[in-house]
Amino acid sequence: MEQVEELEKLGSLKKAYADIILNTAKEAAARIMVSERKAYRFQQELCAAKQEGLDMLLRLKQITDSKKSVGVSVIFGYD
Repeated sequence: MEQVEELEKLGSLKKAYADIILNTAKEAAARIMVSERKAYRFQQELCAAKQEGLDMLLRLKQITDSKKSVGVSVIFGYD
């Protein structure tokens, strides 16, 4: 009788440990998914920032080119 109770206690203890391990694995998986979503968002923001920087540089180049051509026109008297 006592041996049966010990086996039942051992079985309950094993189940409790298995539940703890399962819950820990689920929590870890959830944290990984959140981290992956954050990484994806950061990647998207980085790409957007790069594109915005490139667009600004191209606008700046157009402005400087335009000012150069206006300056040349003024210097050489072109209309």
